[in-house]
Amino acid sequence: MWTFRRYKTELLAAPMTFDYLLSEVSELAEAIRERSVVHTWEEWNDVMLCLMVWLARGLPFLWLVPIVPGLGLSSVRKFAARTQIWESILSHHGQEFRMELLQFGSNYRKQHKVARVLGMVGVTEVSWSWVEAKVGGFES
Repeated sequence: MWTFRRYKTELLAAPMTFDYLLSEVSELAEAIRERSVVHTWEEWNDVMLCLMVWLARGLPFLWLVPIVPGLGLSSVRKFAARTQIWESILSHHGQEFRMELLQFGSNYRKQHKVARVLGMVGVTEVSWSWVEAKVGGFES
């Protein structure tokens, strides 16, 4: 069984502030308002992952908690997949991936988030068609 410790290095590098946690709670509330079961489940897992990482910074025993459905499992998988995509996007633009670049969100399917991350590392010429193809299209 996997525990959060398996991803501890990557998760600790993530900019997990209380404000970030609250932004995830806000996204959960929006999903509930939409009455979307799928979106609500996804946001619930995001909130649980953020809460566990935020709490584990002060309570180290939480790194031993099993990663299970409903307690961040799908978000950990999404986190790992998104990290690989971000590494590819940044590498394509001659930059190196660092977790702190995702402090304003990691959803690469939102063009403004890609623009923000690339701007943070000084990229002025973005290969938008390449990025859009890589991420499978942008969300509106």
